[in-house]
Amino acid sequence: MKKEGVTRESAKRQVGEGWHGLIDEFYNMFPDAYMTQVKEKFGGLRLYHSGGSDESTKKEIEIMERSEKMCELCGKPTETRDIRGWLWTLCDDHAKLQEDKK
Repeated sequence: MKKEGVTRESAKRQVGEGWHGLIDEFYNMFPDAYMTQVKEKFGGLRLYHSGGSDESTKKEIEIMERSEKMCELCGKPTETRDIRGWLWTLCDDHAKLQEDKK
């Protein structure tokens, strides 16, 4: 029986909508890649796959780096910031909402 990796839909449920396009980009370029994990870590999107090529690994790294410059929730350009001791990549509007949470 073939083991299932992380599906595109499941990957999108792990992170905010602002990064969904990055997930689609990877899955569209490498539809046969076996994705083992997708998550947010240290304010950036992390994609982990196995059995890929050098090209898919380079793309994985590029996408992770790009995620650190776009709001996880809406996709607007931004930078990673420290909010109450946690790293978030959020635009000014979403960062303000997060900062206001108790």
